[in-house]
Amino acid sequence: MGIQETKKIIMETRTVKAFGTDAADAPLKAMNIERREVQPHDLEIEITYCGICHSDLHAAKNDWGGTAYPMVPGHEIVGKVTKVGESFANRRPEESFWARVD
Repeated sequence: MGIQETKKIIMETRTVKAFGTDAADAPLKAMNIERREVQPHDLEIEITYCGICHSDLHAAKNDWGGTAYPMVPGHEIVGKVTKVGESFANRRPEESFWARVD
């Protein structure tokens, strides 16, 4: 057995409000979650509207397995860009945004 060198990456985080669940058998509720700061390939979006579909509820209840908690369902969102990573030269803060995230 050799010596294994590991790199510890420290990322700044902040607490944000969300609507999700802590466990498969827990109801959806208002909660606080930790989010990392914006990285070069990230967009930060202030979500103003979010659709919750049947698939989101299956994921929240871990019906298909593999759900990591806390879990915030919803993959169709509308909002505005608040921060942009270096790779997004074509996006600007305050720009309206719509996305379907899979």
